[in-house]
Parts: sequence; C-alpha cells; structure tokens
Amino acid sequence: ARLLDDWISERAERDITDEYRVGMGDVHRYVRTAEWLMYSTSEVSRVIGTGNLLPVLRRLRSRLKYGVRESLLELVALRGIGRVRGRMLYNHGYTDLKELYSAPVEAIARVPSVGSTIAQSIKKQLGIDVEETPPFTEDREETQDTPGVQTLLDDF
Repeated sequence: ARLLDDWISERAERDITDEYRVGMGDVHRYVRTAEWLMYSTSEVSRVIGTGNLLPVLRRLRSRLKYGVRESLLELVALRGIGRVRGRMLYNHGYTDLKELYSAPVEAIARVPSVGSTIAQSIKKQLGIDVEETPPFTEDREETQDTPGVQTLLDDF
C-alpha cells in the first residue's frame, strides 16, 4: 500500500525501487493489479447502487495508471503526456487545458522534455490547427557535461 501511495504521490521511480527493494517491472505489476481492483470496485459499486463513489474510484484509477497527483489528471489525459511531462508543464504554469489552449506553441515547446513535436500534438488534441514547424532547439554550446541538464528520467 505504501508503494502505491508513493507512486501516486509522484515519488521518483528510483526511490521507490530502492526503498521497497523491487524492480520497476514489479512496481508496474502492482500498479496494474491496483488499477484492476479499482475498476472492479467501481463496477461492483455501480451494480449495488453506490454510484456516488464512482467519481472517486475513477480518479484513483487514473492516478494509479499515470502515477500522478490529482492536480495532473487533466494534463496526463493528453496523448504523449505522462507523469514527467505533466509535472514539467504544471511547474511551468500550464496547470490545466485552458492554460495550454491559450499558450503559443513556441512557449509550450520551451518546457523541458516537451519540445515542438509534443507541443504541436497538444495543440492539435485541443482542436487547434497548427503549422508544422521545425523542432525547437535551444542554442547550447556544452550539453554533455553541463550540470542541470537532464540525462536520466529521474533527473527532473
């Protein structure tokens, strides 16, 4: 239960695997089982007439699926946005779909781990036609040994 709580609290994958002494495959297996249990619980709830629990169960199931806090559920519902990109967008002020809708593609593309292809995909999913533009690249002289540059998923 603590492992799953850490997962939906967006704890780093490496921290979870180290603390609980399991591999990432095990974490995903526990998550999939918990997702299935939430689905089953929601179906039982629907059948026995406790439908008032359905919204809570659906949100928890989505949180388990994506490994995010509730604040990111709207963002991770977009194709191509998972827990890392969702958190990066959120931390850069794009806290909901309305913010993404009104932001220029170029601004979204500047968010670390997003880039122009994902930014264009986001806009298209929101129903906005965008011109295909060359991928956004930042001018950087040194990227290989520069501190602060992401090299692993856990470096965010």
